[in-house]
Amino acid sequence: MKRWRELTDIIGRRIIVEVIGKKYIGKVQDIDKDGALILKDNKGRSHRISSGDVTFLEPPL
Repeated sequence: MKRWRELTDIIGRRIIVEVIGKKYIGKVQDIDKDGALILKDNKGRSHRISSGDVTFLEPPL
């Protein structure tokens, strides 16, 4: 996971994740040890997301 985190550009980016009947909008905080995204939404709540459709809201840095 350490190497995967080094290679990904998703951490720190604003995204929309659609998961069966729900939509989460926020900033990716991390990827946990199981490979799930940790997303902080616009209200400051954290969500652990293991699957879903991702749309990027901004280009990579």
